[in-house]
Amino acid sequence: MDLKKIIVNSGFLIFSKFYTLFLNIVIASLIARSLTISNYGVYAIISSYTLVVGIFADFGLSNLLLRDSHKFDNKEEYLSNMIITRIILSVVVSFIGFSISFLIPQYSLVIRLGIAIFSIGTISNSVAALVRNYYQTINVSIIPMISEISGITAGLVLMFIYLIINNNIYIIFIILSLTFVIRMVISLVFLFRRHRLVYRFNRKVFAEYTFEGYLLALVAIISTVYFKADSIILSIMKPYSDVAIYSVAYKFVDVFIALPSVIMAPIFSLMSKSINEKNIKEAQIIFIKAFKLIASFGSLVLPAILIFSKYIIFIYAGIKYNSSVSVLNILSITIFLSFLGNVFIYGVMANKKQNMLSYYFVLLSVFNIVTNVIFIPHFSYIAAAWLTDITELFVLIGGMWISYKYCKLYVDIRTFLQFIVYVIVMSILSLALLGSLNILLLIILYIFISSVFIFLIYRKEILQIVNKR
Repeated sequence: MDLKKIIVNSGFLIFSKFYTLFLNIVIASLIARSLTISNYGVYAIISSYTLVVGIFADFGLSNLLLRDSHKFDNKEEYLSNMIITRIILSVVVSFIGFSISFLIPQYSLVIRLGIAIFSIGTISNSVAALVRNYYQTINVSIIPMISEISGITAGLVLMFIYLIINNNIYIIFIILSLTFVIRMVISLVFLFRRHRLVYRFNRKVFAEYTFEGYLLALVAIISTVYFKADSIILSIMKPYSDVAIYSVAYKFVDVFIALPSVIMAPIFSLMSKSINEKNIKEAQIIFIKAFKLIASFGSLVLPAILIFSKYIIFIYAGIKYNSSVSVLNILSITIFLSFLGNVFIYGVMANKKQNMLSYYFVLLSVFNIVTNVIFIPHFSYIAAAWLTDITELFVLIGGMWISYKYCKLYVDIRTFLQFIVYVIVMSILSLALLGSLNILLLIILYIFISSVFIFLIYRKEILQIVNKR
């Protein structure tokens, strides 16, 4: 395992992800501030709906590429068939998703047309994501970084132009779709320069990829349904303004839960390779290191959100979304649990035991949808937030159990509890001192305790580096 190359590659990816996520937040903030609460609710409905459709359109091919690319010697043929399969499935699924929107009577013509426009972005994004994952398998991250940064920067420039000349919601989705189209074009241009791809439709390969991808897709689809089902249920059972309040807070869930997948992408490929070579000991070592790294990020994020949630919402969307602060505080639990659970889910998929996850996630999705239908009419977005936390806790518990029982990948209790105890202590301190302690002093206290915590987690690695010097 070339750890140095993985660290450099992950560094580029994390920088790229932080940059794109930051500009995504800026763009979403401009949209939130330029639209009324009700119109932002319409925007949120279209975004949530197309995101769910996009997960279906992915059909597990991105994870299939990460898992199995090392098996193929003819990269050109493999990539060609993957891209063709991706385009066909994306177009078909996007059309089906658009058609289904006509079966929801609460959705106006504005929402349906918005879904149609943003479907172009969904298709482009799915192709760009596939190319990005290919480069991650060969530890080349500069090209995905260029394509993502170029696309999102162009989107920000176009959004400023939109604010000056127009406030039409359709223009917003045209601009957002263009950012994905730019990403796709740049990714494909670099790919064509690296590989001589031959685009021939192979029915047998298409069927094979579709079937293999289906099993991986089922995990991604079902595990994400409950993340966006609440927004869709809110849009059907409550006013658009409630959707807007919930979506403003949920934007930060979308931002933070994207980070573990960036870190895990190259690690997932290495773990799959070790497992394929029957080297379970090495796979376990990779798994533990991945858990400590991602859990460290998650542990720092939750108390930080509790400290800054009021300022985050105010800067992001303005005083009119003050109700979103309590929602964000509740959803910070989901962010932390998602960081932890992500590692176990990738470990299970690397062992090709995703069918076990699928059965479990079906039950969780049913639980989440049913409970949302029961409680949202009474407690609106507060119910949706707490039910997301509860469901994510079950995801973590199930992922840990399946990973241990069927994959022999696990984290020792002591390591796991270190993160849990730190988060609980820091959360209680943050909530208890937030009203009485100066915010600057609270930040200093947070940085000090966090630094001590990180040292304790990585003390062996730090001491080894010091002793070598």
